[in-house]
Amino acid sequence: MSAPRLTVYVAYHSTPVAPLPERPPYLAVCNVRPDGSRPPGFTAYDDEGGLPHSNAAYNELSVLHRLQERADTELVGLSHYRRTLLARRPTGRRGEQPGTVHVSGWDWRSPERWAGDEASLVAAMDGLDWATARPFDVRRAGYRSLWEHFSGNHPEELLRRAGVAVSAQHPELESLGDYLRRETTTPLYNVFLGRRELLHRYGAFLWPVLAACGSDLELAGYQSRWAGFVAERLHGYWLAHLARPAGVRVGALPLGLLDVALPPRRQRLTGIVPAQVSLALLRGSRAVRNERP
Repeated sequence: MSAPRLTVYVAYHSTPVAPLPERPPYLAVCNVRPDGSRPPGFTAYDDEGGLPHSNAAYNELSVLHRLQERADTELVGLSHYRRTLLARRPTGRRGEQPGTVHVSGWDWRSPERWAGDEASLVAAMDGLDWATARPFDVRRAGYRSLWEHFSGNHPEELLRRAGVAVSAQHPELESLGDYLRRETTTPLYNVFLGRRELLHRYGAFLWPVLAACGSDLELAGYQSRWAGFVAERLHGYWLAHLARPAGVRVGALPLGLLDVALPPRRQRLTGIVPAQVSLALLRGSRAVRNERP
């Protein structure tokens, strides 16, 4: 049997949400609990010595940090337990929202039913070095720019600090502020598939900027996830100014938004109840190459 070419790390919170991935290419990962214990069923990574802030509320970034250190396959991916990239758009009953397809019975243990298996994803990456969800156009939500979209939902000071850090790291490039005020599209959710060697290039850009952003800001509740929101905008900037100019072949794949069963307490808190899977799919049935984020 040939060695696996792809590993997709699926980020979970410290509370298990069933069903967990049990077969390649998916590996269920979560933060350790505050008391240091490891929830059962996971390969658990903490963020000790890595992230510059407490990141319990935005688990994808903790997993990304450890992914850079431990990934050992040619291709790697980052997903969330409710968001994952698929090789192609599956068939199914169209949902109420444009571009959605309802597929009953999503199961991480049978990803081939929705073109989420290793062979399908590896084939979709043929000719690509990095794939994201198709960029979201903030004008669909009534905003005129990425800056306006962010500042309308999160503290603007975070972007100012990020901009200073980006300019200090790359003074030769367009400023982050100018980019965000000009552009209207960016890939969201911090999910991707890519070649392992690119993780270190992305991390070398991302972590110092996040470290400069909010270590002294007291943000609670939804805004405590600020690092993930800033990282979404930095992802697009990195692709536009550092990845593509260096010859990285970037494309987009359909994004599945998965309605999974949450524990009863989280159902009450979030309003999400066990339901059939809803896949919010982006335009196109195969990878769209060199889409500008």
